Amino acid sequence: MSDNVQIEFGPEVSRVLRVFKGLSDATKAGIVAGATRGLLLAETRVRTRSGVKFSGAGKGLSNRLTSYARVHDDDIDGAIGFRKTRQFDYVLSQEFGAKAKAGKAMVVPISPEAKAASMRGVGPRERGIELALVKSVGGKPLLISRVGRKVSIEYLLIKSLKPKLKFRENVAASVPDLEREIFNGFAGGVARA
Repeated sequence: MSDNVQIEFGPEVSRVLRVFKGLSDATKAGIVAGATRGLLLAETRVRTRSGVKFSGAGKGLSNRLTSYARVHDDDIDGAIGFRKTRQFDYVLSQEFGAKAKAGKAMVVPISPEAKAASMRGVGPRERGIELALVKSVGGKPLLISRVGRKVSIEYLLIKSLKPKLKFRENVAASVPDLEREIFNGFAGGVARA
């Protein structure tokens, strides 16, 4: 599994990018500004058309989505993706799906405390609280904590997670917008040069 996916452009934009080094500074700036706008459009598509709700636990996923376009070594460089954090495995599991090892389970944090601990890279065993395994009414295994009479559902145990982020699919669908913005930036830069 590769963590880098190359974006393929059509012939017009490919031609512009091939001659990037020989263009005026104003034209280069226009192209970079256009690429930045196009990548921001791609970010919006990922946030709005994925199968992940970017609220609650997914909000952290949304905050890690980033893109850039810049001049690097007199050439254009750009990327879109997720900043790598302790929870990067979560991003990969949302994109590619995940399956627990035989006889094991994955935990999904449910309580606010469990979610906060997860964001710090702390799992149920490292939290230092006593957890009990119970089955919910629907038969799903849960890890709960008890403090006095208060019972709190801390984690849901699951065997697998279906892929639902659709990051690569949404970025690929954004290529026409990205091409249009790069070409508009090129045309604007030529007009200013």
